[in-house]
Amino acid sequence: MKKILYSLVLGAIFFGSCKDDSGDEGTKTTETPKPTIQVEDKTTALFIKTSGTKCPPCGGWGWQVSEAVIAENQEAGTAYYMGIFSANFVSEGFITTTANEMDSKWAINSWPSFFVGSTKVSPAGSTVTAIAQGMQEEIDVLTEEKPIANTGVKYTVADGKMMIESSLQFFKAAEGTYHVAFYVIENDALWKQSGHSQGANPIPHHYVLRGAANGTWGTSQATGTIAAGTIKNDIKGEMVIDPSWKMENVSVYSVIWKKVGTKYEFVNVSKSK
Repeated sequence: MKKILYSLVLGAIFFGSCKDDSGDEGTKTTETPKPTIQVEDKTTALFIKTSGTKCPPCGGWGWQVSEAVIAENQEAGTAYYMGIFSANFVSEGFITTTANEMDSKWAINSWPSFFVGSTKVSPAGSTVTAIAQGMQEEIDVLTEEKPIANTGVKYTVADGKMMIESSLQFFKAAEGTYHVAFYVIENDALWKQSGHSQGANPIPHHYVLRGAANGTWGTSQATGTIAAGTIKNDIKGEMVIDPSWKMENVSVYSVIWKKVGTKYEFVNVSKSK
């Protein structure tokens, strides 16, 4: 009898040592990944004007159309405006290699040209109000769509550089190759502008593209079959700060492009706070 009791005690000690004290009987839960930077479940349009500082229509009706669309959308966060300046025959200021590559990819040969996302929008109407309304209709169609994916973006400044970081989140299942590009934007950047009533002197230009922090079309972040809920954190880029920039007017647009053959189709845009 004593031998049996002794054996039971040893058995209890042995089996007691196998318990996982970190949870209920060894059961563990896996935490769902989350974006490290907040990502909004919304579609925002990118409204682009390809421009030139020596282009009279760019400073005339093109300027007025841009202002109307900016007033309707920029602060509301429904569309973010970007003015790009390539090395064309009507350019003098704000020229960037990023704008050169965009104009080349889109085969731009007249200025101003307008894009909503990656779609060129031809002016329709004989008045600024009518043309702006046509642009707005394109924006409204795009922003009514539930997003495939979006990003959140922020930046810090150190040692004369902007250090940019983004999170990417897919809200729908997707197929293909998706890039994330960081564009540095300065609002109220000063330069002369032909066609503007005050343009003989340097005037504030709206949301000027100063360059791309990780290549014109960004870098590939997701490819193949992509499940809804997929998250990619720690997407990074950096940009050397030009001393002429007013950093209080600088922000970053994080744009998702889908690469289709040699083209890049717009998906979504977010803006640093």
